[in-house]
This record gives sequence, C-alpha cells and structure tokens, in this order.
Amino acid sequence: MAYVLAAIGLLLIYGAWRLTRFWRGVYAEASAEVDRRWEAEAKLVEMAPWFGITGLKDEEERELPRYLRRELGEVGREGALRADELQYLGIQSNAEGRAHFWRLPRREGEADDSYAYVEVNEQGEALFYGWGDRTPALGQAAL
Repeated sequence: MAYVLAAIGLLLIYGAWRLTRFWRGVYAEASAEVDRRWEAEAKLVEMAPWFGITGLKDEEERELPRYLRRELGEVGREGALRADELQYLGIQSNAEGRAHFWRLPRREGEADDSYAYVEVNEQGEALFYGWGDRTPALGQAAL
C-alpha cells in the first residue's frame, strides 16, 4: 500500500512539474508577443495634420495617440488607432477646466462620437490625458 501511495505521489509531482513547464512556455510566448508590440509602438513615428498647431509641445501631441492605443488595448496591433484618424477640434474652457479636444473615429458598433482630450493649465502645459468622459461644447468657438 505504501508503494502505491508513493507511486501516486510521484505521478502527481511529475504532473505538476510538466504543467509548470507548459504554462511557463505559454507565458514566455505571450510575454515575447507583448514585448514585440511595445517595441513596435516605441519605434512608431506618426504624422497628423494637427501636429504643430495645437500649442502643445511635440511630445505632448505625440503622446495622445499612444495613450489612446494603450487605453483601447491596441498597442502594436494591426489596424490600431493612428494619429491622423483623430480630428482636432480646438481648445475649450468650461467648469472642468481648459482642454484640447479631438474626435475619435467611430469603431465598429459605436453609435455616438467619442472624444479625447488633453487638459492643460493656464500656461498651456499638459496636465493629463483622457477620453470618453468629457465632451466638447460643439459649436463653441475654440479659444
């Protein structure tokens, strides 16, 4: 009886070891894919008609599409959001503060427009990026 229990124990240990090796390989493959996507994102140099006209620093403008790809889970993916797909709407001030606004292209299944924004301080420096929770006053003249 003791030999049978020892054999079962050894089989369980061996099975656990094999499962660990399998999942470690799966993790390594997934991790390599994520690393590849982040490297592709870091090398990406985009052009958009609104670059250079917002009053934001170049790196602040270029961060917006990167931020949105991270938020949308599209980093390094084919068909991911591009900077030239964003439509710059200008800067507006309201009770929530001053912000630059962009219209995002509609995605599959979306009925309404979504907007991204960069909130700025009085000196025009970017404070934070956001999307989906703030809407510009359409028709209001940009500052």
